[in-house]
Amino acid sequence: MARDLQKQYPGNEDVESLMANSLFDMAALTRGSQSLGYRLEAMPIFEKLLSAKPSDPRRQRNAALIHKSMAGYWLDLHDYDRALPSRSEERRVG
Repeated sequence: MARDLQKQYPGNEDVESLMANSLFDMAALTRGSQSLGYRLEAMPIFEKLLSAKPSDPRRQRNAALIHKSMAGYWLDLHDYDRALPSRSEERRVG
């Protein structure tokens, strides 16, 4: 549904937010590479929304959470080299 809305209303920030949050939720409900795929798809949307309104606390929080989620994913796999950049981004935007 969110993808359909995204096609119907390109560039609409409410729709983009819905899409990013839907992807984030799907990442939480899935495991492994599928979960990673959802996170990787959500991250640039959250970043784009934040760049449009950098002082918005909700957007700051969402961007920080997606980076925290990515860091956690890599930490669970003991891939510390990939976890560190996400952890650093989480702290930068949060």
